[in-house]
Amino acid sequence: MNFNDASVTLDPNALMPIMAMVSDDVPLPEDMTSNTVQFHLPETLTDELPSDVVFDALVSSLIEGYAGLDAGYFSNVDVKTDAFAKQVGANRAVKLYLGTKPSGELLGRIVKLMEQKLSAYAKANPERFADDSEVLEAINTWADINQKYQSRDIGSVYQLIEAIAPFSFDTVNVYYFDAKNRLIAKRERTAIGGDLLGSNEKSVTDTRYFEGLNPTATNSPLASTFSEAFGDNARPPMDGNAWLDTIEERDERLATAQEVRYGYEFDDLEDEMDEPLDEADISELNDLDSEEAIGEGEDAANAEVLDIKEKKIYQIVEE
Repeated sequence: MNFNDASVTLDPNALMPIMAMVSDDVPLPEDMTSNTVQFHLPETLTDELPSDVVFDALVSSLIEGYAGLDAGYFSNVDVKTDAFAKQVGANRAVKLYLGTKPSGELLGRIVKLMEQKLSAYAKANPERFADDSEVLEAINTWADINQKYQSRDIGSVYQLIEAIAPFSFDTVNVYYFDAKNRLIAKRERTAIGGDLLGSNEKSVTDTRYFEGLNPTATNSPLASTFSEAFGDNARPPMDGNAWLDTIEERDERLATAQEVRYGYEFDDLEDEMDEPLDEADISELNDLDSEEAIGEGEDAANAEVLDIKEKKIYQIVEE
């Protein structure tokens, strides 16, 4: 994620097989011109709300949110007995344990702080927003919602979800620091399962932080894969925005072709009328499309649907 140019670069290889199961728009591996895909926020958005403003608001909200936690949630970890600490070369480690309710409270606090900072920016810079700005409208709506709940309410919602869903919001995060007190890694443990599933499992997620996107200096097993996708010699990423535009244009062409096809059905009938159908009439007739789809490919059924449409047209005109 690059806040300087409001972009995010992804390595989609792991997700492509899953995405292909639910969408026909996922490109095949041989159609990929790069290992990565890059998406940019539209200029209409960044002109009103610069990415650096969002970044500063997010970071400061996270810092203030975690700073507001009770000290009892934190404890020191002995790095001498921690295998992952030795692996990343950590000199110090701190564990943060949050149960379900405090996890929700933390999220609620961060969300509120983020909204307050963006709202303050909008009030201080009204000239950046258009009169009909959707961004400003979204911020104002966000502010209205935030006034109707307290941070601890999110914790209660978490508890309700946990009582129904087969997973827990209890999390254990261990943060690892180097000799200069810089964050270099994090390990997160989350409980999955429950009485409903008859089993309990734990999910462990390891995250390493590298300066200058240079994991090759470590013994990470993913170093070569990371460098191939994001290293200095990696191929330029595909333009994700252009890919989405292509899909949108195709869908618009299909919709236009569909409207034209429906228009053919009305043309002959309109010639017999004193006045043409208006958009409202055609919209009402198109509600019958689901009936036509049922008999698609069956001439008799389609003829029957067209007959229904013809009768409907005359009914509209008579009215």
